[in-house]
Amino acid sequence: MTRILAFSFLAFVMISLWSCSRYSGCTDLTATNFEPDAFTDDGSCEYGFGGGGGGNGNANLTFYNNQSWVGVVTVTISGYSAQITETVDASNCDYSGCANFSLSAGSYYYTATASTGEYWSGSVVVTSSCQLFEFV
Repeated sequence: MTRILAFSFLAFVMISLWSCSRYSGCTDLTATNFEPDAFTDDGSCEYGFGGGGGGNGNANLTFYNNQSWVGVVTVTISGYSAQITETVDASNCDYSGCANFSLSAGSYYYTATASTGEYWSGSVVVTSSCQLFEFV
């Protein structure tokens, strides 16, 4: 009986320790706050451009959404992807929770997919150091 209790206690301790070490965090290797020990992604990834994105130009392009029914929107442009995770009325570039990109001036094709299934695509012309693009 003592062996059964000891084994049960040891099993309980091992399971408790194992489950405690499995926490959520950012699991995207390209994010600036990547958590190598995170077991599940909690949506907290940051990319150095406000709400994520990328690029290597001198003009900032921010996609945002102020309609809560749309949910999370994934935007892809010029090989970079970012998510609009917050419903905001952005007033400047690099707004947190928006899809932010740093691109050279020019014309770009984008695609965007919402968690509700909505889909947008089109082109946008980047001409200034800060441009805002709203999804309605």
